[in-house]
Amino acid sequence: MDVSDAPVLAGIHHLKLPVTDLARSRDWYQSRLGYQVMAEFVEQGQLMGYAMAHPNGGPPLALRLDPRPEPGRRPVLTTSPSACRTRTRSACSPTG
Repeated sequence: MDVSDAPVLAGIHHLKLPVTDLARSRDWYQSRLGYQVMAEFVEQGQLMGYAMAHPNGGPPLALRLDPRPEPGRRPVLTTSPSACRTRTRSACSPTG
């Protein structure tokens, strides 16, 4: 693609992240990054995801239950140290 043909990106609308454990993922984004649950997605009586927002802005998150990820598939998004610059590295790791 020629750069002159590239669409203009005005920002990120939201990030949708497949997770295998909704409660653990929700707790991690709340405790480590300060996100808050804004809505729950329930399908046929089963909790399937959360819409989350950060009180200081930033991209909204959607955590979506993906109980059987494809073998060998890597996470869509990983936390970088710069995302947690005010915290210790261990505080930003998924295992805490």
